[in-house]
Amino acid sequence: MVRFKGRVWTPSITRQMSFFHSCMAVVGSTVHAKLYGLPKKDEIYVTRNGRLSVVFWPTDDMEKYQYSLGNLCSSPNQLMRLSSTYHRLGSSLWHSSNALEKQLPSVGVYRRYRLAYERLTAGLSLTSVIGRHIPELLTARLIKLHPSYSNQKVELIISELTYPSEQTPLTKSQLSLLGIGAILQKRRLKIDDFLNYPEIRSQLRDYLKRYGAIPVNFCEDPWSEDDVVQQLRDILNYDCAEEWRKIIKNHNKQCRQTRMLLSRIGDTEIRRWAKALQIGTTLNEYRKFIFCRASLAYRPMFILIAKRCDLADWRECWKFTPDEVESLYFKKDRSALKILPRRKLTGVMYSPKLNTYCLLAPRELPAFLRESDHKPSIENKEKQKGQIKVNGVIANAGIIRGRAKIIMGRPDFDKFRDGDIIVTAMTSVDFVSIMRRAAAFVTNEGGITSHASIVSRELNKPCIIGTKIATKVFKDGDRIEVNANKGIVRILTK
Repeated sequence: MVRFKGRVWTPSITRQMSFFHSCMAVVGSTVHAKLYGLPKKDEIYVTRNGRLSVVFWPTDDMEKYQYSLGNLCSSPNQLMRLSSTYHRLGSSLWHSSNALEKQLPSVGVYRRYRLAYERLTAGLSLTSVIGRHIPELLTARLIKLHPSYSNQKVELIISELTYPSEQTPLTKSQLSLLGIGAILQKRRLKIDDFLNYPEIRSQLRDYLKRYGAIPVNFCEDPWSEDDVVQQLRDILNYDCAEEWRKIIKNHNKQCRQTRMLLSRIGDTEIRRWAKALQIGTTLNEYRKFIFCRASLAYRPMFILIAKRCDLADWRECWKFTPDEVESLYFKKDRSALKILPRRKLTGVMYSPKLNTYCLLAPRELPAFLRESDHKPSIENKEKQKGQIKVNGVIANAGIIRGRAKIIMGRPDFDKFRDGDIIVTAMTSVDFVSIMRRAAAFVTNEGGITSHASIVSRELNKPCIIGTKIATKVFKDGDRIEVNANKGIVRILTK
């Protein structure tokens, strides 16, 4: 925790988010939270090298925010309005992104994009808080009704109760790709010859247009045609039509089980919290999909700025504020270039006086830096009879054994082999190409609405989240057992 300006600030999320994004996000969470029917929440982003950000939240704001969100989620009508608002603002950012990406956008188009971006960032923490706070309420209610239930049983019930009825963009993308693969297999076409077939090539272009932004997050690259062709090569090792049917069958089965369990429990409060988590899960993946698209939209501007100003890489533009980008692009004012060498470490928060973002002074950053570098404790690690075990939260049940691979991002994908167990800090949408081929997932972070949790249930693979230390304990090649019936990961052999 950090004491700053008379308040206590706690690190909440560490993500590959740019400083450019951070400036808009602190405005969104403060100014536009009212659009969602929630109180404003101050944030501080501390960003290294323009692209790795730690988000700090003040503890008093978080208490108010959680309380208000709990009240909102307890009302079915308010919850549906929240979902409707989220989709409306997401659609606005999608259209603004399309307009911005066109050649030589006007300053008006850029400013409308900024406003749409700020408005949706106000919902960024909303899905995270739903994933962390609402399970606590649901757990408390389940234990009150069934005092004999173990923690593991409660986690398993919550996993089953909160499966969303709507498929995520990620699953839809995989179904679409399997559909293309099924056509190739049905016609016995070789992947190397597909470019000779206009219908297949057209479907590939449509796929890239619709889903190519999925791996972007905020700072990564979109899929190229070569990337999709490689994914097709991978899935053609399977019966694509059968894999497509398996995903649909599993989704329908999970939905039926959720409905039956809710009906069997028959408690109104549990039904409310479960519905809130289902909607939170869907919104979590929806907003990722929109921000992936939005994070591509400004890149043509950045590339042109880099070319005009002789920057080594367009990614250096992530170190500029949105106003500096506007001056550089539309006014060709190069004065912002002078500060670029000093932007290796930045902090930004909302200023009521300026009614926009403001940068923290260099002398104010060390305290936040020390806190963001704080290493997690190893309280989740146990050693019994020569075996090392790590505890976490059950996201999807099952028991599997396999080789651990520490996958922290796309540069690690090459070491992954089919059937390996992914051990990571947190999966993200760019992991999709290997998650389908993995045996199980283990993460340091995340709640029941997190990406790993969602994908594990859609693919019906064992998953344990929130271990805090899995990437520190396990090494590449360790043979491990993921017991997602009990929330335990243990080393079998090193």
